[in-house]
Amino acid sequence: MASLRSGTGRYSGMLRCTQCRMFNRNKDQCLFCEYDPVASTATKLSEMSTRRVSHSVARMTPRVLSDICKDHGAPTCNLAVVQLHLNCVGFTAIDECISNYPEVESLWLERNKVEKIEHLDALKRLRCLGLNSNLIARVEGVAHMKHLTMLNLCGNRLTRLDGLKTLKSLSILLVADNQLRSREDIAHLAECPSVQELDLGGNLIDDVGAVEVLEQMPELRILVLERNPVA
Repeated sequence: MASLRSGTGRYSGMLRCTQCRMFNRNKDQCLFCEYDPVASTATKLSEMSTRRVSHSVARMTPRVLSDICKDHGAPTCNLAVVQLHLNCVGFTAIDECISNYPEVESLWLERNKVEKIEHLDALKRLRCLGLNSNLIARVEGVAHMKHLTMLNLCGNRLTRLDGLKTLKSLSILLVADNQLRSREDIAHLAECPSVQELDLGGNLIDDVGAVEVLEQMPELRILVLERNPVA
């Protein structure tokens, strides 16, 4: 279960949400993903029930998205929705109907069966994008996300990191448990000067030359390399 944890160093006095990993000063609820660590038992049971009911859904449709928003207590008007929680639904693809929510700032599509990042062009306000535990093999479809600060692609099938150089606001990049192996596979990280936290844990990196790439990231403050042969 996610929780809020105290920050250290430059983030001293702030709390870190272990669901989206963002730091904020709200003690009761994360300002980014709206996770509430002191949610009532009834609320938690309701969310678990919703996930069980939705688990068999495989196709993303306007009706399905509307029903999920309703189950999570989101506004009934698409243009008023800023948080979209689509975890554990069983989606195999991101449908064009996602563009009906252009004001969304945080999109969570964790633990689905999505193979490709697509149809997100209309979501120009995105700040947090969670796509961990899917079947994604390539970083694409994110070039327009100028406000994106957090990208979670852990637990996918990535063999190369590219397509990130236009993300000038990106500060947290999570790509643990993929299939990255060599310096060439992560060479494009040098094009991500704004990244402060990078999680490469659980990959297949055995090339010590990869360290030279990481040295070209001037703002990097937190680096995870555990569970790699090179570590």
